[in-house]
Amino acid sequence: MEIFYYVVFGGLAAVVAGLELGKSGKDRVATPTAFNAFKNNYVLVYSLMMCMSF
Repeated sequence: MEIFYYVVFGGLAAVVAGLELGKSGKDRVATPTAFNAFKNNYVLVYSLMMCMSF
């Protein structure tokens, strides 16, 4: 059953990565550099904490 969760999470992550990487320049919203840094750090810490919970 555990492998099922890995497959589902990996599939969804691949879909999201494909959607993000497929954006063109006009689809992107202009955001401040400070916000992007905060967002990236938040996602990194959140991902690490979710990995530690297993």
